Formats: sequence, C-alpha cells, structure tokens
Amino acid sequence: MSKEVRRVKCPFCGHAQDAVVDSRSCKEYIRRRRRCLGCGRRYSTYEYIEDTLLEVTKRDGRHEPFDRIKLRESVRRACGKNSPAISAVEDMAAAIESQLREKSEERISSQRIGELVLEGLAKIDPKAYIRFGLGFHRLTTAPEMLRWLKQLESEQQMPVPASGRRASPRR
Repeated sequence: MSKEVRRVKCPFCGHAQDAVVDSRSCKEYIRRRRRCLGCGRRYSTYEYIEDTLLEVTKRDGRHEPFDRIKLRESVRRACGKNSPAISAVEDMAAAIESQLREKSEERISSQRIGELVLEGLAKIDPKAYIRFGLGFHRLTTAPEMLRWLKQLESEQQMPVPASGRRASPRR
C-alpha cells in the first residue's frame, strides 16, 4: 500500500521546497513551522491525525465526510458578532470531534452532531445557543419558536441572560 505524498507549497511564492524549523505535537494535530527555501518566509502547517473516516448521515439520507472546518464555521455563524474567543470555538469543535471518534462509529447522524453543538453553545454563548437551536430544529413560525423557548425555560437548559430584559419587537 503506497501512500500519496503531498508537497506543501509556500503560500507566499508557491515554491515547493521548504525546511521544517519546528514541530510540535498535540493530541489532535501536529503543528509544523516551515521556512520556504525560495523566498525565505516562514509559515505554519497543521497535520490532523485521522484514525477513521467519519461519515455524516444527513436528514435526507445523504452521506458526506465529517468536516471539522464546516462544524467550526457553523458555530461561528451562530455566534455572529457576539463571537466568543476563537480558541473557545476551536476547542468546542475539537471536543465534539473527539467525542464522535471515541464512539468508534463510522456513521454519525447530523442530528447527533447538532445536539452536541447545542450542548457546547449552552456553555459558551446563550444567544448563539438560541440562534443555532432555532435553525437546528427548523422552527420557522413564531408559535413554534415560543413553544421551544418555553420548553427550554421549563427544563432550565437555557442560561438566563444577565439583563433579564425581553427583546422588543422590530417595527
């Protein structure tokens, strides 16, 4: 079995040869500091360790490979302008991925991933939790949204905003 070897190209000049200056290993990835032999500039590459290929089963039955970047970006979109620290979002995405890999299942439902994201957002950002939850549960009408929010309050899953104020309707 031969593995395909990919050469890293310099993001600045496109030169294909570089030298590894520093290498650091983490649980989820290996960070390599590189120096381009063409222009001399430095840059970092991240190599993620992939045990098994996780496949996500979508609601409509399609399958697609798990993508941590897609997960991270959906969490950032939910956070909007109130974005928590990038490291918090990255840590949450890494934690969700490691939870999924620990189960040693090759196919994971998008529903399960959404539930894990909701659990993580509840701890990070209450507004993002609500924003993501409305989209995740496909709530489109005001009565559906109110029912879901009341259920959250009764189950005390949703953190209560510090201000205690209700949003006024837009006109």
